[in-house]
Amino acid sequence: QLAALLLVVLATAAIAAAALPTTTAADCGSADACDDWTVVSRSSAPLGCAKQRTLNGAADGRTAVSEVGFGVWSVATKWWGVEDPKDGVRLLREACNQGVTFYDTADVYGNGLGESMLADAFWKNGVARDQIVVATKFGYDIYSNKGERSGHSELPQDFSAAFIRSACDERLKRMETD
Repeated sequence: QLAALLLVVLATAAIAAAALPTTTAADCGSADACDDWTVVSRSSAPLGCAKQRTLNGAADGRTAVSEVGFGVWSVATKWWGVEDPKDGVRLLREACNQGVTFYDTADVYGNGLGESMLADAFWKNGVARDQIVVATKFGYDIYSNKGERSGHSELPQDFSAAFIRSACDERLKRMETD
């Protein structure tokens, strides 16, 4: 049931994202070297050029994310060939330099490694926290089930209020943010 719900949520998010207005170069300033790509604010950015979408309903009314996101699982687990976390941090930084501002992670990605890598790649290297949007998830109990998993085996899940609070606190510590 949970997997079906997740698929519905992801499909709904994809449909909603497709309906969001694309920010244009006129909205952001000169596109100079970016051709038809939108300029991400250069005033405060190590970020490059990337097509952005403004999130409707955002509290500030102007939060934008890159149309292309980075799935941190690909660099936080050894399943996909990235053996050294330093290589993962380098790839995250390069994505940021190319204008990627949306990063999807979870505590289960490398038992928290993915979240720690975000801190190492960004805020410890001068990228302002408000330039990056992070989506994260919870539910798998990585705290009672430590160690590297083999294959795609499921971990026990916990959706109790106490676990959710604890998981959120732990991820904020790993990401070194609020």
